Amino acid sequence: MSGLDAPTLHLALAALAGLLVGSFLNVLIYRLPVMMERAWAKDCAALSDLPEPQHPTFNLLVPRSRCGHCGHAIRWAENIPVLSFLALRGRCAACGAGISWRYPAVEALTGLLFAYCAGRWGMGPEAAAWAAYGSILLACALIDWDTTYLPDDLTLGLLWLGLVSASLGYSGVSLDDALWGADGGLRVLVVYFLGVQTADRKRWHGLRRFQTVCSARRLVRLDRADTADSAGVLQRRRSRLGDEVAGLTARRRRRALRPLPGFGRFCGHVHGPGQTLSAGWLVTTRPAYIGVAGGIGSGKSTVAGFLGALGGAVIDADAVSRSLTAPGGAAIPAIQAAFGPEAIDSLGGLDRAAMRTRVFSDPAARLRLESLVHPLIWQEIDRLRHDALSRAAAFLVFDVPLLVEMPRWRPMLDTVVVVDCSPGTQHARVLARNGMDAAQTQRIMDAQASRAQRLACADQVILNEGLSLEALRARTAEILHTLRL
Repeated sequence: MSGLDAPTLHLALAALAGLLVGSFLNVLIYRLPVMMERAWAKDCAALSDLPEPQHPTFNLLVPRSRCGHCGHAIRWAENIPVLSFLALRGRCAACGAGISWRYPAVEALTGLLFAYCAGRWGMGPEAAAWAAYGSILLACALIDWDTTYLPDDLTLGLLWLGLVSASLGYSGVSLDDALWGADGGLRVLVVYFLGVQTADRKRWHGLRRFQTVCSARRLVRLDRADTADSAGVLQRRRSRLGDEVAGLTARRRRRALRPLPGFGRFCGHVHGPGQTLSAGWLVTTRPAYIGVAGGIGSGKSTVAGFLGALGGAVIDADAVSRSLTAPGGAAIPAIQAAFGPEAIDSLGGLDRAAMRTRVFSDPAARLRLESLVHPLIWQEIDRLRHDALSRAAAFLVFDVPLLVEMPRWRPMLDTVVVVDCSPGTQHARVLARNGMDAAQTQRIMDAQASRAQRLACADQVILNEGLSLEALRARTAEILHTLRL
């Protein structure tokens, strides 16, 4: 390899290894918290003597990575560290939706870290140890930023990696110093916690409560775990301190634990809306989030309206979409630029009938339209969500036509209610209500998630087959009672 000396080659190889590790860290940062939440949901179900929640296989290897907007499976050529992001110009190859800059940033930063370690300590175990430290710390920092979790699998692994590396002489730190460092870190944690308890006037017994509850593995953040899978209930455990965790179901709000007053980041959430804890922690609240899904003509929006009448704040994603594509709507300029003036009606809004015919016969056009409209829809939904929270709504109802089709919805919701009926009933209702022809109705139904896919996503199901409006209203109220809201 003429012209390339050994140190330069070593740096290049180390940087390449860092890029590959950085690509893996991106997967770890997203998937490990989800895996933790599912494990916690199973623990809660076991403590509550409830059936264990069932999920599709989800780990660091399975399933394949997909676009969060359109579900496109990422091919190997689209997953080359940094280069694929640049080649795709930061957009999904299928739908054109933007890809977060953080993915290539993590890859590049890890590549630089590995190159630095190789240059500083050479191509040996000492450089490998320091590169591993840095990689784990980077993953912990970003997971903490995203979720406020610090996974034991990483933090304890980092602790033992440091001690073992020190004992083997790979870290440049003596074993005595490493042991005293670990001891000092634990002491800082204890002092910090006792300071929080003192500031909150909980006295010194708060640490024992903290230890008791954590040993039961139930002071955990289950903010996005499946509510119906474990019914939001934690069994009461007795100790010499009394009831450390009371899984008493309240009527209105999810409760969260906050370790330090005046700070906005939460230490953890107990699964399910309306949890109550008596372990000496500050309690904050937010309403439960209920998603309502169903195919066209199922009665989904009717059920959402009933939930609204029962005290919920309804956020209708379809209504948001219509407002964005109405005359003067925020999405109109981009739609006109992408599809031409024939996509716009005489009033200056989206020609919905013409566009419906176009996108349901041309999947590429549909993906293009969604890539233009969906980011705006998310922004408006988030604004409406904050508005509902400011009005202290009892619970929030998200009426979402594409809830099942868009993977990013499910982790946001506490419960998904699916309104179900047979395809024949859907077909008949749409023909009677919308005046569409049979072929167009069938194309819309074929483009939506299947009945089986919707039911697989459901925590609660309302079978809207042959029900009167009053019967449907009563069934909706039953579901709300089941959720204890």
